[in-house]
Amino acid sequence: MFDSTRLLSLGCSLLTGAVLAAQAAHAQVSNLDPALLAAANKEGTVNLYTTQDPAATKKTLEAFHKAYPGISVRSLRPGGSGVLLARFMQETNAGVHQADIIQANITQIYSDMPALYKPMTAELVPTLPTIPQKYVKERYFTTTETPMTFAYNKNSLKGDEVPRAWKDVLNPKLKGRGLLADPRNTDNFMYLLDVWAKTYGDDFLVKLKAQQYRMVAGGSQGAQEVAAGGAGPAFITNLFTTHSAPVIARGAPLVTVRDIFTNSGMPALANYGHWAITEKAPHPAAARVFLAWLITPEGQQANCVEGANSSLLLNDQNRGKCLPAITTAVQPVDAPFPADRKAHLLGLLGLQ
Repeated sequence: MFDSTRLLSLGCSLLTGAVLAAQAAHAQVSNLDPALLAAANKEGTVNLYTTQDPAATKKTLEAFHKAYPGISVRSLRPGGSGVLLARFMQETNAGVHQADIIQANITQIYSDMPALYKPMTAELVPTLPTIPQKYVKERYFTTTETPMTFAYNKNSLKGDEVPRAWKDVLNPKLKGRGLLADPRNTDNFMYLLDVWAKTYGDDFLVKLKAQQYRMVAGGSQGAQEVAAGGAGPAFITNLFTTHSAPVIARGAPLVTVRDIFTNSGMPALANYGHWAITEKAPHPAAARVFLAWLITPEGQQANCVEGANSSLLLNDQNRGKCLPAITTAVQPVDAPFPADRKAHLLGLLGLQ
């Protein structure tokens, strides 16, 4: 069932002259054909299946509703990308077609079953030619990126104690003072173990185990614990910027070392947000209008939450809360991690 609290609609029957004029102005920015906008208003609804942070979704839908009040967006967030795909496939196999748009962090969702999604063309989404084409693939396009990082409490960690490269987390002065987001809970953090081992050797993980960093369920919990300060942990070795940014925004003495991968001579690790329209979308015109708007600067500024980067906004544009895109080498963390490699790396940390 869709979350009714995120159902944002005035209904096509309430499309006054002023509303139509406002929609027309946005439609011009989004390069929308009047016939497409009329069809979208007639459909009146977009069903969005998403893995995105609920705060980002809420802000995005509110902004879209303001731009196109004749089209409601109903969002469903069943869980991570794997859970979302299972839900979508269950419905598809049963001949039930509810989802118009699929937003996920794993590209394999689109590449393994391309027939389930419409070809991503400028005819389908008129604003596609306005963005860097490296982010446009056969069946989906990419918007936001969320870098992995290191975060510390500036009141607890000072001077040369602060790690600037990943090798610095083995500093004997830091023993027992940090957190490690449990890599068993998500493959995202397995990629970090992998790049550590490939760069520094397996012995790095053995030494990391000896540092006696405490495991926490995830980056959000870790960021909050570190921010609390006092006798608590001084830092967390692995989290995403969207975990730390909201805590920092509330005034906590938390600092992220955003260039820690660059300082370590490694590609940065990052999560990406990808978008596609399903082949049998029940509201295809409305879905096209939504994605055409999402690509615009207005849409991107709305879709960003604290700590996320926009892949689509140039670094000299008004990005709102979007941070600059990563300009160095990036390795996406978007594919299932090999089970045998996972077992090996976890074994080095003494984890099962």
